Amino acid sequence: RGPRMCEGEQYVYVFGYGSLMWRPGFPFLRKFNGYIKGWRRVFWQGSTDHRGVPSAPGRVVTLIKQPHEGDDPTYYTWGVIYCVPLEESGPVLKSLDYREKGGYSREELDVFISGEANPVVQGAIVYLANTTNEEFLGDAPMPDIAAQIYRSVGPSGPNIDYLMNLATVLRKMNVTDPHVFELESHVKILVDEDTSLRSITATSVTVSEGQLPTLVVKETTLTLPSPDGASSSSSPLSSSATMIPSSNGVAEMESIDMDPSSAPSPSVESMSDRERQVVQRKRISEAKPTCSVVVDDGAMTAVSNRGKSVLAVGIVSVKGTFSHQELVNIVDTSGRVFARGYTSYSSSEVQRIMGRHSSQIASLLGYDRGEAVVLNHNMILV
Repeated sequence: RGPRMCEGEQYVYVFGYGSLMWRPGFPFLRKFNGYIKGWRRVFWQGSTDHRGVPSAPGRVVTLIKQPHEGDDPTYYTWGVIYCVPLEESGPVLKSLDYREKGGYSREELDVFISGEANPVVQGAIVYLANTTNEEFLGDAPMPDIAAQIYRSVGPSGPNIDYLMNLATVLRKMNVTDPHVFELESHVKILVDEDTSLRSITATSVTVSEGQLPTLVVKETTLTLPSPDGASSSSSPLSSSATMIPSSNGVAEMESIDMDPSSAPSPSVESMSDRERQVVQRKRISEAKPTCSVVVDDGAMTAVSNRGKSVLAVGIVSVKGTFSHQELVNIVDTSGRVFARGYTSYSSSEVQRIMGRHSSQIASLLGYDRGEAVVLNHNMILV
């Protein structure tokens, strides 16, 4: 049973309390805000497939059950409920099952809205990660959780973006979530204190025909930890680095040239992977490309929920003129930007191959640069 705004048709209802709130990644007819009773949102679930990697898991939200009887507002969790037409629910749920495969399983919970004593939706689908799944991390001191989120990066981008997006959405809903907002405060302190990362600033990206993008970094001063825990600074340096797509989904920099007198110590070397990943991911996420590739709903779902590359068969149009290896927006048919990445084909080439199977690219163009128009390794979700 659904609320009045979704009456008249049969629906499956999906309740999102994490990334589904700002990036559902599936078609729906309507959405509205609501809450569930008896559960509280916490950053206790590990993430090795979206906001971290197996060797360095990120943290994302799950729900913990109220341990006592009675109506306790501190165990109300606000989120977004989506009305999915019944005939479209099969592919949607299959896609969500894959997206939430990292320890989550389907549950059915009632959803309430303000001013209504009875649930407006009975048996909405909610994805929960219970305490027995192998990626469950559990509670920890808030500064430790914040530090883990701050340093973690995965195929879907920096873990910090997940936290900040969640906090932003909750504020827009006028929802107070003490756990999320306290965690956000701790992470902001880390951002302010991390002068080494703040000093590394991407200023431009140059792309030449047949070459990989080159990230140009401003004159930079690195703060180097000394053996006794104090900080000492190296001399300023200027550098450039070539970003190399890697098999683990994170583009890496080939090299950074430094003054030999300021060669990094082992402690700096140990954090260089995080620096490189954050600089690369943040550069793409903060960029504002003027050109776009528009994809159909199937391609949008495959990219958003299953981490797939953008293939020609799922492209419906292009906007603007771009060369191959240029950074472009990936846009759904409603005009919403949901990803950005480096395209393997120019706009004129994409227009000739869009809607066609990847096996036809060579015959259509006389050559090919791979099956994907935008490879998942060179793309982030936004």
